[in-house]
Amino acid sequence: MAEELLAAIHGHGMAHHSVVRWGKELADLHLDAQVAGEDELDDINLRRSELIHEIDLWTNRNVPQHRSGVRMHTETIGSVVDKIAEACIRLVHGMITWDIAGAEVRGACNHLAEVVLGYRDLVAEVVQGQRRLPMLGGH
Repeated sequence: MAEELLAAIHGHGMAHHSVVRWGKELADLHLDAQVAGEDELDDINLRRSELIHEIDLWTNRNVPQHRSGVRMHTETIGSVVDKIAEACIRLVHGMITWDIAGAEVRGACNHLAEVVLGYRDLVAEVVQGQRRLPMLGGH
């Protein structure tokens, strides 16, 4: 699903999966935050929190988790999807504003790759019963 998420964020293809649609919306919010005023940032961050929670609720309902004797990850799927969205927008912004061959773009590209790899690993470990996600708090 990571490839579908990246494609949706960059406007390629349709987001058929709920998590992908929410991830695309998170990316749009990160993009909006770059030009938003201080008042607007509160609303953007509130909406981001709501979307992260929606992803976590979806995950909780649809992905079986082993709770007993399995190591817990420190982040939820929603928070990792938000990090992917943020890293995508940072890279695109960097490619426009920084030297394309510069260290900043390479760093942003490497960061995105690491976050996507971490997402893939986390999903695989949860599905295989090797890792559990934090319990949802009361939103």
